[in-house]
Amino acid sequence: MIHSNEPAKDNSYYLPLLLAISIMSHFPFVLKGFGEIDATKIAVSVIDIINNGPDAAFANFYFTDVSPLYILYLKWSMKLLNNNYSYLPVIMNYTNAVFGTLAIVPAFFLIRQLFRNSTIAFCSVLALIFAPSFYQANIIGFPHLIAFFFLLVSLSLFLSGLDHKQKSTVCLLMFLSCASLTVAFLFKSDYVLAAGIYIGFLFMRKVRDKGKITAAFLIIFISGVLFLLFRDTILGRGSGATMSKESLSEWYDYSLIIPSNLTYLIRQTKPIAYGAGIVTFFLGAASFIFYLFKKRLDILTFVISWAAAPILFWLIMIGNNARHNMIMILPVLVIIVILFYEKAPKYVIALTGLLIIGNFFATSPSSSILRPSG
Repeated sequence: MIHSNEPAKDNSYYLPLLLAISIMSHFPFVLKGFGEIDATKIAVSVIDIINNGPDAAFANFYFTDVSPLYILYLKWSMKLLNNNYSYLPVIMNYTNAVFGTLAIVPAFFLIRQLFRNSTIAFCSVLALIFAPSFYQANIIGFPHLIAFFFLLVSLSLFLSGLDHKQKSTVCLLMFLSCASLTVAFLFKSDYVLAAGIYIGFLFMRKVRDKGKITAAFLIIFISGVLFLLFRDTILGRGSGATMSKESLSEWYDYSLIIPSNLTYLIRQTKPIAYGAGIVTFFLGAASFIFYLFKKRLDILTFVISWAAAPILFWLIMIGNNARHNMIMILPVLVIIVILFYEKAPKYVIALTGLLIIGNFFATSPSSSILRPSG
């Protein structure tokens, strides 16, 4: 585990600076992002549900059953605005912009607490702000960014629980972590793929307390059960692709396409590379290989437990895109920044800046979810 060897200096400006950068770089472009096909499908579903009920023809135009809380939020928002649907794109896009900025806070505290280093946290989050799929997520009205915020909050609370010794405080933090993870699932259920990081934290912190180990598994299990219960309460029992074993089985039969040749594998991998940023993708792979040879189990555990399941899952599912892989960008950026910090601590911020610029110039401008530009 990395322990801080930062020189004594005031770094209290790190978080405010990150928030300012996020606001200035995202908010001016918020309304330019509406029109992404899946976000538009969600909007159509919400309008049809409001007008014709949960059994409406377009109620499942997008998989509303995987983001029930987002559907409920949009329905309530429209009700407050007297069902003036012209405001729907504004609500959707500005909600993402706000949560994209808010996500900076738990991301910074989580990385700083985990690696006990403010500079690593600052540089990792700075690079995240400009990562293509994260940047794109801030200006399109899709719920995965909201889910990402609550996942980060849950992880931060869980890590704080692992680091505390007082039982009452630990129980409270674990309860809040479970509640936050449940909300994350309700906004985008496939974020369950990142649940391995809770187990990863146990190994990174070398936890031996049976209560805390049990809590990690209970948080994941209880959040999953609560998601199923609340989803049915919010949406009712409908015909969504994940609302029954039969529908889910049919969806997997259709969507599961294991790459059988190199051409298809490359096609499935491209959205991962473009979503992270081309330079980030290759430098992240090189950093992972470097720490693999160095046998740095703490860093490897962090990356694998967080990113492996989402990457592998979407790699074998039809229609992979950069949005699916946004969840894995932060740990990849962290491993790169750690390498920068360990090899050139005086230049870590400058190297992070070069990483951002490199991603920007590596691809031509594009708003596609298959290959967003840097």
